[in-house]
Amino acid sequence: MLIVAVVGSRKSGKTSMIEALVRELSALGCRVAVLKHIHHEEFEFDVPGKDTWRAFHAGSVAVVGASSSRTLIGIRGAMELPALLRVVEELSAPDLILLEGFSGELSDLSGVHVISMGGRNFALNDGELICECKGPGDRDRAVSAVRALIGKCPHE
Repeated sequence: MLIVAVVGSRKSGKTSMIEALVRELSALGCRVAVLKHIHHEEFEFDVPGKDTWRAFHAGSVAVVGASSSRTLIGIRGAMELPALLRVVEELSAPDLILLEGFSGELSDLSGVHVISMGGRNFALNDGELICECKGPGDRDRAVSAVRALIGKCPHE
């Protein structure tokens, strides 16, 4: 499983970098998954007032909303990053998993590649820093670094 983490301080451009990577790599036929670290304990992923939202807020430990083109899974309680990665791998079989944030948990993973947007310290187990970005102008360089890791996506 190829994992690339985009780390940096608040407002450093992490989300814009993730968006650029997803757009570029998806256009090449790569299956890309994104795991975003959210610092707010109570956040809404669903639409307030809708049936799945209501079931979750009534106390359900898990809610799944499924249509012919999308599936939304809400699980009450925190999950450790390795467990999240296993769930994403099992459910969507991506070519690449992008992490936004999680800088404090990278040392728990093996072989993670990092794009640093600056301002955040992180420790790696046996991964590597593939791009250090100073600003939005470095986006193309970071995208190229990830493309080099992937090579040719099997779905092209």
